[in-house]
Amino acid sequence: MVSRIRTRVIGTLLAAVASAAMVPTAVHADTLTWTFNSPTGTLGTSQVYTAMDSNPTGIRPTVTAYGFNFTSEVGTPAALYAKNSGSSEQGLGLVGAPDNEIDAINSDNQQYNGMIQVNLTNLISLAVAGNATITFGSIQGGDHAVLGDSGSPGQLGSQITTVGPTNSGVNSVTIPWADFSLSHPYLDVTATSGSSVLLRSIQISFVPSDATPEPASMAILGAAGLPLLLARRRKVQA
Repeated sequence: MVSRIRTRVIGTLLAAVASAAMVPTAVHADTLTWTFNSPTGTLGTSQVYTAMDSNPTGIRPTVTAYGFNFTSEVGTPAALYAKNSGSSEQGLGLVGAPDNEIDAINSDNQQYNGMIQVNLTNLISLAVAGNATITFGSIQGGDHAVLGDSGSPGQLGSQITTVGPTNSGVNSVTIPWADFSLSHPYLDVTATSGSSVLLRSIQISFVPSDATPEPASMAILGAAGLPLLLARRRKVQA
């Protein structure tokens, strides 16, 4: 009689485990945002930015932005310049460019090809999946921003996509987080010829690599272990 009751209990538990396994468990995603309109004015050739404290885990990793001017295949370090004026004139540009922005000017009177690189190394170990949304300011008229990824500072890497103008002067694009890796941790931001833009913000939505299972997952594991526990108790009693 006791044996039949135990068999029924174990059968019920196994059925519950199978049923629970069919229910998808939610995985918590975090959002990190970096804005580049503060501090304002002339900065150094690099600037560290801390993520806004808007994610539940409290993780606030830093990214580092670097400025370059291309007079050859390898960029020369250039001072960064941050704007915070008006709805669209916000973001990071470069000192020495005509508008203190990320410019690509190639004329008889002036040559300037600017690039801002953002080192994402501190974030790569945090994300196993997700997307990055990059927002630009002062992108209007015929302006186009160019995004790429590279493995070395001051060197242009592979192009990912281009971003065109809007009437508001603000536009963004979302790219897969998988485009970046420890071998290619730099986000390259340049402009097409005749364009001038600002890097306004970066937002990353990701699933932390140390994410813990949801309660439903833990319940499944616990229920699965009960039959083993009952079997062990039977051996001890025998």
